[in-house]
Amino acid sequence: MIDETHIKNLTTYLENRNYSPNTIKNYLVTIRKFLNDVNKKPKDITIQDFEEEVNRMLTSRNTGRWGKGTPQRYGVNSLTTKYMALKMYILFLNEQIHHTYEEENYKLKYNPKKFLHPPPHVLPDKEALTKEEVSRIFKVAESNKRDYAILKTLYYSTQRRTTVQMLNISDINFNTNRIEYKHGLKGKMGEKKPHYNYPQDALPSIQDYLQNGREKPNPGNENALFLNGLGERICNDTIKTTLTSRITRSMVSVYTTSYNNSIQGVTQPSVS
Repeated sequence: MIDETHIKNLTTYLENRNYSPNTIKNYLVTIRKFLNDVNKKPKDITIQDFEEEVNRMLTSRNTGRWGKGTPQRYGVNSLTTKYMALKMYILFLNEQIHHTYEEENYKLKYNPKKFLHPPPHVLPDKEALTKEEVSRIFKVAESNKRDYAILKTLYYSTQRRTTVQMLNISDINFNTNRIEYKHGLKGKMGEKKPHYNYPQDALPSIQDYLQNGREKPNPGNENALFLNGLGERICNDTIKTTLTSRITRSMVSVYTTSYNNSIQGVTQPSVS
């Protein structure tokens, strides 16, 4: 049986190192499974137990979230996350449990490069959108001021959906065409405050949304930029749905995720 106090201490350990909530959640799933597999107290776990768990990861088959899918081996991304979770747990045990042991004795002997091949930055079957395709997507979204502003923000910032979701009104400077995250975004490397300079035709879509299309915010959501129909900060899935529906209606034949992911980090041309 897993010691929940141990899990709580591990969670605090990760939070203090600025791991994101989603990463912590995924790591804990892997570590809980590992503890169930070895069926030992943390102080009795050895490096051999970790090596055997890696072998199980490589040979086991995943049946999906509800256990009803077709069994298949874990993908590269899943294996990478699980492997990093185990490496992190070794560090935790070194610091919290095995104080008297040398760290070298508890390093995983597996080199991830021997069995994990990271996916390419852009998958071969994904292509960045052309200027004409982006223009068509903008066109079908013009009737919805919020969706139009979201698409413009995603395109010109080339940021992830979560980053756009967390935008606040106070982050926007309409005088300088600049967006800056004043509250900061947490990551493993600490807090950062990214900022972006927008073309002149980008921020007016946000300004138009704020003046003519934004819902009345519920208490606590006054500063949130993009709101849902209930007056609360928009969620990540809603932004994904917005992308999917607008791209589908524009008849652009591309993967929906490639709208902002395949052009991330690239300066975008102005598109009206």
